Amino acid sequence: MADMDNVDLRKTAQLLSLFATEMTRLGWSQPTVRPPEIDVEVIPVDAYKPQGRPTESQSFLGVETLKTRQSPNSREAVELPWEDTFDKRYPLPEQSKFTEYEKRYPPDKYGSELDPNARVFKMYRDRVTEKDENLVHGWHDTLNVLLVFAGLFSAVLTAFLVESSKLLSPDYNEAAASATIALLAHFKGTSGNSVIPAAPSAPSRDARWINRLWFLSLSLSLAVSLLSILVKQWLVQYSSLMRSSADDARRWAWRHYALRRGLSRWGVEPLISWLCVLLHVSLFLFLAGLVRFIDGLDPVISNIIITVSALTGIFYVASTVAPLLWADCPSRTS
Repeated sequence: MADMDNVDLRKTAQLLSLFATEMTRLGWSQPTVRPPEIDVEVIPVDAYKPQGRPTESQSFLGVETLKTRQSPNSREAVELPWEDTFDKRYPLPEQSKFTEYEKRYPPDKYGSELDPNARVFKMYRDRVTEKDENLVHGWHDTLNVLLVFAGLFSAVLTAFLVESSKLLSPDYNEAAASATIALLAHFKGTSGNSVIPAAPSAPSRDARWINRLWFLSLSLSLAVSLLSILVKQWLVQYSSLMRSSADDARRWAWRHYALRRGLSRWGVEPLISWLCVLLHVSLFLFLAGLVRFIDGLDPVISNIIITVSALTGIFYVASTVAPLLWADCPSRTS
């Protein structure tokens, strides 16, 4: 049945060709429409998908249709199913009509959205670069404050330790003076029962506690200084890698993702927060030792220092806990 239909179609095409030739001989030299050339082919069912040519389809099902090649003089061109692609239906606008955003990030062609220099990777690079610069700049500012405070605090604490460390050593000068006075009194006979002073005793309990607190405070302060310097070097290296070039925007995006994930995985941001906490602990240890040191010299001054230290500690704890209870509290820290 299909063969008979094909024969009829071929005969019809031959008749149309003869008719056109005869019309041309009679004076119709510019025909508006030439008869199409008709052929038979098999087009896959899924030929509407943008997959190149229909013969490349993986489908085993097909329908038998007429393959029509339109002549150059025809008024309309036949649109083949497989040529109905996204680019034809949604063409890109002219560059003169681009918005500022599109001029900065030109649209990608259909199917090129994940190319090495696609728009998504360029936009990602610009956005995360600005964000990283602000983040690293904030970390550097925090570490600079820690370094300055730790340096000044260590210098002040060292001056106190010079005096407090003497309390740990026996005062041999005082013992020698007492022994000399006792010997002179014995030789002059002014005292029949002159007693030679005993050897210097061990340091007092207060002296030991004062030095323990202050030496621990100094150790924490120096540790914070050392770790702050190390973290600053890590951040400088991270910024240097981020500013270095890459073969394409996609490689840069993957490299940034790996390095940024490393900062989170190895806890760089929590480390900076803990450095602040350690320096705060160092300060409170110094205040505790200062209270015990002044208490043996002047109880009034000691009470004043206790009051100031207590108020400072209460305010510190309140400002730390308040953001957990009230979301609009401005004392929130990173």
